[in-house]
Amino acid sequence: IEDEDLDQCTEDEINTLLVSYLTLISNYCDKLAAGQNEERFYQKAANFIVKYNRYQVNLEFCVRKMLSLLNYIIQSNSCNLGIDMNTIDADLKEQINQTIEANEKLIRIIGWILFVNYQDKKEQIFAILREFQGFETIAGVLSNYAKISKNSSEGDDPYISNYSNYLQLFYDLCTSYEFDANELDSIESEFVEYLFKKLAISTRDQDTSNFLRFKALLILNEQFMVCNYAESGEKVINKFFVTMVEDNSIFQNFTETLILNFNREQDHVIQILMLKVLYLIFTTSSTCQWLYLNDLKVIVDIMIRELFNLSIVKEESLINTYLRVLYPMLLFSNLKTERYKSESLLDLLNYLYNAEQNSATMKRLAERCFTLDILKKPAEIPE
Repeated sequence: IEDEDLDQCTEDEINTLLVSYLTLISNYCDKLAAGQNEERFYQKAANFIVKYNRYQVNLEFCVRKMLSLLNYIIQSNSCNLGIDMNTIDADLKEQINQTIEANEKLIRIIGWILFVNYQDKKEQIFAILREFQGFETIAGVLSNYAKISKNSSEGDDPYISNYSNYLQLFYDLCTSYEFDANELDSIESEFVEYLFKKLAISTRDQDTSNFLRFKALLILNEQFMVCNYAESGEKVINKFFVTMVEDNSIFQNFTETLILNFNREQDHVIQILMLKVLYLIFTTSSTCQWLYLNDLKVIVDIMIRELFNLSIVKEESLINTYLRVLYPMLLFSNLKTERYKSESLLDLLNYLYNAEQNSATMKRLAERCFTLDILKKPAEIPE
């Protein structure tokens, strides 16, 4: 097909081609995927359309169309899920369930297409999503995920395969851009609560789907914190933090998951995100003493190990983040009356303070910790 022929393709024709393809996949996915790896099938189906010339030439229109379809599906599911099934007859109930099932299949294939497309053309897809409220649409899709999954049994997440790409795309978008208060307002508390309640205490290697939920929670906190610390702009309720502290069982489950991953995770971005959650816990008067002493000791052990191993030049940002968390943890948490690993901590701080290649910021953050009573010798502590 010549380029000039592609340019002559009308939006109506592109719309028909795209919708026909999405309908074909969603209607026959069960048969087409039978006998093969489902994930591989959907990836191949997504790759086919994103590599198609007419799709590439009309990329913006196609992404806009899929966002529009997602918004329609969200509204359709919201209406259907709001119906009291006990008040309708069996035929209508079956019709509603079939509609929801068809919508879920469309959600899955569109999620694969958007995710594969984003991996291939990040800047282009990101720009389109930013211009056409893609973040709000994805947030709406994830709220739909919470609504449709809320009646599933504890520990079960039957719809995760439909939404894993949206969770990853949501995470990637949040690591690339600072969203404003209006955009963050599109994140519903029900979705945040669902992520917390479905979170299991496991690592990335043990359960990749669970780690997606964990990452999504971490990046949500980051977005809310950045928005609220900005000098200009409207403040927003940190739905992550509010939901985490509303229920003690949620708090304990999440912090156990965090500490487990804090001890094993090698991704520096994830490490910084976990440290920011700890910073918020230790600098909030109502939560600074919620972590158990044994858990705090584990965190100290991890910090000592990591800070001795990190490169002062190449990993300065991560070191400084550790030090920003260490100070309020030793000052406000249940460690404030302990002298746990005080000698090791002093050795560490002296090492960072006196390192030839340290920065003024690192030096200042290390020096600040020297003023803490638990790191002073008894004779140095004023009565």
